[in-house]
Order: sequence, then C-alpha cells, then structure tokens
Amino acid sequence: MKIKLLQFTIIFYILINSLFSQEKIIITSNKKIYNALFNSYIFYDTEKNFQFVQIQEFLFNKSKFYRYFSLMKSHLIGFYKGRLWIYVSLYNNKKQSIKLYLLIAPWHIDKINVYEIYNKQIKIVNLGDHYPFSKRNIKSNEFFYSLELMPEEEKILLLEIESTSSIQLPLTLFQEDSFITYIRNNQLIYGIYIGMIAIMCLFNLFLYFSIKDRIYLYYVSFLFFLGLTILSITGYAYEYIWGNYPYFAQIVNYILENLTIIFAYLFMIVFLDIKKINKKLYYLGIGIISYLLISKILIFINNILLINKMVLINLLISSFVMIIITIYGTFKKSPYAKILLISWFILILSIIIRILMDFSQLQLDYHYSNWAILVGSALDMSLISLGLGYRFNSYMIKSKEYDMEIQFAKDIQKFILPDYPFIKLKNYLTYLHIPPRGLGGDLNCFYVIKNHIVIIQIDVSGHNIGTAVISALVKGYIEQIIQSFREKDQIKELPEYIINHIYGFIKHRAESHHLSMVISLIDLFNKQTIIARCGHPYPILISKDKKFKILETSGSIIHPKLFIEPEIKTFPISDGDTLYFYSDGLFELDIFKNKDKINEIEICEYLLRINHLLLNEIIKDIYIKYKNIYNKIHLDDISIIIFRYDEALLKIIQEEIDIIKDTL
Repeated sequence: MKIKLLQFTIIFYILINSLFSQEKIIITSNKKIYNALFNSYIFYDTEKNFQFVQIQEFLFNKSKFYRYFSLMKSHLIGFYKGRLWIYVSLYNNKKQSIKLYLLIAPWHIDKINVYEIYNKQIKIVNLGDHYPFSKRNIKSNEFFYSLELMPEEEKILLLEIESTSSIQLPLTLFQEDSFITYIRNNQLIYGIYIGMIAIMCLFNLFLYFSIKDRIYLYYVSFLFFLGLTILSITGYAYEYIWGNYPYFAQIVNYILENLTIIFAYLFMIVFLDIKKINKKLYYLGIGIISYLLISKILIFINNILLINKMVLINLLISSFVMIIITIYGTFKKSPYAKILLISWFILILSIIIRILMDFSQLQLDYHYSNWAILVGSALDMSLISLGLGYRFNSYMIKSKEYDMEIQFAKDIQKFILPDYPFIKLKNYLTYLHIPPRGLGGDLNCFYVIKNHIVIIQIDVSGHNIGTAVISALVKGYIEQIIQSFREKDQIKELPEYIINHIYGFIKHRAESHHLSMVISLIDLFNKQTIIARCGHPYPILISKDKKFKILETSGSIIHPKLFIEPEIKTFPISDGDTLYFYSDGLFELDIFKNKDKINEIEICEYLLRINHLLLNEIIKDIYIKYKNIYNKIHLDDISIIIFRYDEALLKIIQEEIDIIKDTL
C-alpha cells in the first residue's frame, strides 16, 4: 500500500512539474514564428461569473489556477455563449529586447480585452468588432496584440474573450520581420483575388451591355456580392469600408451571404434554363430566393448569435438544393450543367468546410477555413467563366444564323411593301410604315379596280421571321383575289370575299398566328366607301369643314379558333374628305396621354390639328414624333394610310390606268 502511494506521489509530482514547465513560451533567436496554442491555458466561464480581479488571483495561486484553467488543445471553440479567459506567459531568452506580435483571432470576435501583467503593473487594451477599427493598436483585419520584452523578462497576457460568432483562436506569435512578411503575403493574395473579381465583373458587365443577356447581369451581381462577402468575413471590409459602424459589421455577413446566394440561384436558373427542364425545381429555386428575402427580417431582432447561426444554416440548405438542381440539369443533358456542377461542387465543398469548422465539428488549422473559401470561390469563378465563354460562343453562332434569317425576312417585307406607283395619285394617297428593328407585322395594300380604289391594312401577330413569311403569303393570296375581281362586275362583294378567304387561309395554314385587318373599297363615281373591319382600329374620316367621324364597324380579329364575321358598312364621302387608316402602334406614341387604353378621340383631335397640311407633310409630322421615342423603347409597328378625296381623281385614274396596271 505504501509503495502504491509513493508511486502515485511521484507521478503526480512529475505531472505538476510538466504542467508548470509548459506555462512559459520561451523566445529564442532561432525561431521567428511560435505556435502559442499548446502553451496556453483556457478557462470556460460559462455563466460569466468571474471578473478580472478574481482571475488575477488565480494566476498566483497554483491550486486555483489548475482548478479552473486547462491546457488548450484546439484553436476551434465554435459558438460559445459564455466568456473565455486565456492565459499566455512569455519569456525573452535573448540578450536584447524583442518586439512580438500575438495573433489572437482571425476575424469577427465581439470583444477581446487584453491584460498585460508585469511586476504587478497592468496594461489593458480593448479589441474586437464592438469597437471602431480606428481604436485598434495594430491596424489589421485580424486581431493582433503587440508587446515588447526586455532581455530575460517575463510577461503574462490574460485574454478576456466574448463573441456571438464562431470563435477561432490560432494564438500565433510572430517576431517583427515574420509579422511584416505575414501581413504582406495576406495583402498580396487578397489583392490578387479582388483584382480577379473586379476584372471579371467589368468584362461580364461589358458583355451584358453588348448583348443584353440578363444572365451576365446576374453573374456580375453574384461576383460582386461574393467578393464583398469574402472581404467581410475576412475583416478587410471592416478595415476599409464600415469600420466605424460596429453594429452593422455584426449583421452585414448575413445580408451579403443571402444576396450572394440569391444571385447564384438567379444565375443558375437562367444558365441551366431550369424553367424549361423542370418547373417544380424552378419553383423550388424561386422558393429558396423568397425564403432568403423574407429571412432578412432577422436583422431587426436583437440576437446576433441567432443571426450568425442562420448565416451558416442558410448556406447549408441553399447549397444542398443548388447541387440537386444542377445534378438534375446534368441528367437532362443541359449543355452547361456539367461545368456548373463541378464549379458548384468545389465552392460548396469549401463552404461545408467552413461551416463544420465554425460549429467546431472539423479540427483543421484555421488557415484552411480561409483558404478553402478563397480557393474554392476562385476555381468556381474560373469554371463558370469558361461555361459562359462556351455559351457566348454558341450565342454568337446562333446570332449570325438569326441575323441571316432576319435579313431574309426583311427582304421579304421590302418586297411586299407597296412602292409609289401612283404617279398622279401621290397627293391623294400616301402611307407610312416603320416596323420596330426593321421587322414588323403590318401589311399595307393599294389597288385600283375600274372606278374604285381598294385600301387594305393588315396587322399580323408577332414581329419575327414567321410574321414576315405569313405577311408575304397573305399578300400573295390577296393579289390573286384582286386579279380575279378585275373581270367581275360585283366589286362591292370584294371586302367580304377577302375576309372569308383570309380566315380560311389562317385557319388551315397559320394556326400559331392571328391578324386584324380593315378593308376600304372607295367608289369614286358614287362618292362612298365600303368599310369592313376585323379587330383593327376604327378608320377616321375628317371633313373639309374640320369635323371628324369615327367609322365604327363591328368585327373580331381573324383567329384560327375564334372568328366572327364583320359588319360591313357604307359611308358617304365628299370633296376634300380625308380618310385615315392606322395600326394600334400609333397608341404608343408619346403625343397621346392615355396610353393604357385605346382612345380614338385623342387621335382624332391630333389628326384634326394637322389635317390642313399636304399628305406628305402630315406623314412627316407623324414620323418626327415617332422618331423622337423610337430609340427609347421597343414599339409596335407604326403604320398610317391617308386618302384624300377629290373630284379630279376619276379623271386622273382614267388617264393613268395603264401605268397603274403595269406597276401593280
């Protein structure tokens, strides 16, 4: 029994002495960087019951010291609601004085109170995000404390730490030259990283303004907030941007990381064209975005610990859903899904490493958390840029093909638009047609049959290649009908005949299109016009005595699945009367106040003001007003036909009938 007791005493004595020997960090001339972690002691003050005065007593009472303090085993503390007390003892074994820099914590720690104890003298320095950056004794994004040791001098540092964010305490000690090297290397690496983001933002912003593809705007927004998030979590944003706003520094990570995820989702949805691949996944992505937007309300609660935890939880949930959507896109053979999957996987892996370290579930050197996000996001950006480059190349190839098709459609439209064959009629019949981007859906036709002038205005739905082709086919179909009526006596049946046959054409040959139209058969001998209208704006008649009349006739648009035959009406015309036919694009001009609804009265009042002019001057006035806003917004076709009746027309038509036949 006595032997066992003696053995226990010897073992206990050895352990106590080994603990005492670990209390000091001895500074020698052959080392530039010291890992102070395993020579430091920690006390977890869970209920925050102890103050500095009590802790100071423990430092000189070994029994109390070892009762409360234990040797640190890891720099990762994680989320901790209590207060931490860290004991570090330094001894200068060199023959000259030395300046040291202790890296206490990398970034966001709320409060770090440093007590430097020497010969019963105490120096106190306050660090942490709860204090403005300008009050730090060393202007760095990380928390450093500097001190000077004289030859064979020993000093004790007591660190009091509280934080609502995850706590990492690398406790690395630098001599002056190694400290300068460390700071310079960090600044160089982060400078390269931010420069890379800035270049990619500017380049993709240039692409957005060049080709107007919103995906580049989403990508630039993603890059911008990702870069700002990295600057924020590494403390550089606090150093250079919002260092005088401590509270904002506590919640800004939550805002920035949410915005980064939101734009990452918007980019992914467009990049993979998720809406076409799977609408459920599309709405899942929209749901995540909505959740992130709604969850921003947390910044208004006074619980920073909950906010910091929600940052990591949101990252984890969003990353998981993001990977699922991208994997699904890969299986559906989305052309860019594989590139995005690899890039997302690298970025999300780095995010998971950070989350596990923040929750102290993964014991790695604290630098790994930093470099993981940095390297992961850099690789992610590089791979996505390659994917965007491949997408841009495909876009350029398709754009060239599309331009060729557009040019072909424009050539068709130029062919079907009427020239001015009416040599003697140019002062009595004119028109203006300006399609948006040179390609529209309006069609204007003029014909002379015996003593009649036929005016037809058609608006085919759409402004694309298919619209131009349909317009060309309709024009050809009308030409055949007109030619067949040149030999008939029942010319008054022409409007009804054209409408019925155009409906049959649309129903059986152009099911994806519909059209509106108006036909005016002007009988010059009997001074009247027959109007047939199918969903088109009403023609307007302005008399020589400055009175206007809206020629209202009922009729639906010509649609493959819905068509009601129009009401055909006859209206008298007199010498000096002017007929106006126009497409609905006229309502979009800024000369009219009520653009949200059709208002023929405003158009009548405007035309009445300029009706006294010659026809070409009226057209010029309308064109100038159209041109002023043509480059501001994308408009519908502007199509105007003007006919002015004069008794001399009958004689002019008789004289020029041969020319008209040849040119038509």
